[in-house]
Amino acid sequence: MFDIGPYGGSNRANLKKSDYVKGISAVTVIFSLIVLYVFEFKHFSLVLEPKWLLLFSAGFGVMLGVTVGNKFSKDVNETFERFRIYMIFIVISIFFMPLLINLANRHLDFRTPEMRDVSFENSEAYISEKYGVLKGEEVKIAGYKIVVVMDQNVLQLKSKHNPFAKNQRGDIVQIAVHHGLFGLKYVDLSGG
Repeated sequence: MFDIGPYGGSNRANLKKSDYVKGISAVTVIFSLIVLYVFEFKHFSLVLEPKWLLLFSAGFGVMLGVTVGNKFSKDVNETFERFRIYMIFIVISIFFMPLLINLANRHLDFRTPEMRDVSFENSEAYISEKYGVLKGEEVKIAGYKIVVVMDQNVLQLKSKHNPFAKNQRGDIVQIAVHHGLFGLKYVDLSGG
C-alpha cells in the first residue's frame, strides 16, 4: 500500500555532529541579533538623517550578502539554487545591517560631540501601558518625546529622561550632536 523506499521510510538526513553545532550557532547568532535590535531600537530615533542610515546599511548589506552568498554557493551547480543562496544571504544581511551600522556608528565614535543650539518646542511624557492606567494606579513614565528645531528642521527625539524639564517653548537649549564613525550624525540626550 505505501512505498517506504529503500531506506525503510526514513527521510531524515544523516547529519554530522559539526552540522548540528553549525546550525545551533547560526540560530544563536540570529536570536542574539534580534535581542540586540530590541535594545538598539530606541537609538534609531536619535539618528538625525535616518534615510542615510538605511541607504548606507542597504549598500553594505548587499555587499556582505553577495560576498557570503558567493562563499556558500561555490559548490552548487544549479543556477536557481545559487540564486536562492545569494538572495537568502542578501536579505538577511540587509535586515540586520542597520543594527550593526548603528551600533558601530555610535560605539566606535571617539570624537568629541558638537554642542548645538536648538530651539526647544515641547516635551511630553509617555507611558508604555498598552491599555492605559487604572484609576488610582501609579503612572509609570516610560520616556519622553522631545521636539526641538535645529537648522529649521524639526527633530522629534525620544529619551528615558527629560533634560529640558524646566525649559519653556522657544528657549534655546543645547544638545550634543555626534558625528559617528560613518559620519551618520546622532543626538545624545543622556548628558542633559
